[in-house]
Amino acid sequence: MLDFRNVTTQITAFSDRRVSSLPQLRAALSEAGRRLRNASPVWEAKRERIQVSKTSWLVADWLEPPDAVYPLPARPMPHTVLAADGSQLVTDRHDPAALYLLNVGLVAIRYAASER
Repeated sequence: MLDFRNVTTQITAFSDRRVSSLPQLRAALSEAGRRLRNASPVWEAKRERIQVSKTSWLVADWLEPPDAVYPLPARPMPHTVLAADGSQLVTDRHDPAALYLLNVGLVAIRYAASER
């Protein structure tokens, strides 16, 4: 049986660890942004260098400048988002009990234009 007091303690500890790691995360994101901005002026040269390197392993290719920003497409209003999830047990032909679908979850979230 699930001990909810234990789960609550674990969730609190997890939350505390996440909060304490926020400064490191912010610093890492800031550094990543700085490196992208510094690489942007020379990205074509770096891309060419990667393409001619003839490595024996796969290397990611830059398709566009690292600082490229594209606007998000407009979402139609109103709209509905649907999702489904299921988990199943794979049956074993030697098992005396046939096991099939165990859990199914469905959700529909409706978004509507704001009433102003």
